[in-house]
Amino acid sequence: MKRINPKTNAVFKRGDTREDGYMFDKYQTSKLRKNGTFQESWLSPKAFEKENISKRNIAKIHKENNPELYKTRNFNWRKNNLEIAKKLISDWAKNNPGKRSAYEAKRRAAKLQRTPKWLTADELERIQALYSIAAMFTKETGIEHHVDHITPLQGKLVSGLHVYKNLRILPAIENLKKSNKHDI
Repeated sequence: MKRINPKTNAVFKRGDTREDGYMFDKYQTSKLRKNGTFQESWLSPKAFEKENISKRNIAKIHKENNPELYKTRNFNWRKNNLEIAKKLISDWAKNNPGKRSAYEAKRRAAKLQRTPKWLTADELERIQALYSIAAMFTKETGIEHHVDHITPLQGKLVSGLHVYKNLRILPAIENLKKSNKHDI
């Protein structure tokens, strides 16, 4: 059981201060007191500040300042560990069904919003044919292929339409590498 902070009437959260100026760090859930509450870790303000600038935070700052380096590292790792990456994604999807459903719903909604009403039945059929060809390429080559939007549906700078002229077939690894970016 976690103790209640008398100031907020909620459990102590990281950074809460007590009367003597010490700051709450964490509950040690593996250590239980005789009264049934978890052992708590409190730090002096100086120690708390030092803890905040830990190796983890330094790594986080480094990652934020070097996004291309981490993107390349992640891409190369996924490429070299394809089976492990697929398993991790699959496990995440199983453990987070709500988040996965929300992502898929957002993607479907964007696709619907970006599909113009003026498309003819012939154009819709051509789009469906691209998806069938991508599936055929995947089956024949053993390399997964995606139908890619040249101008992304949910890009940060530009948003394309879900039309035949904005679609192309790419190997999945290339499409994932591209993400929601638009090459100018």
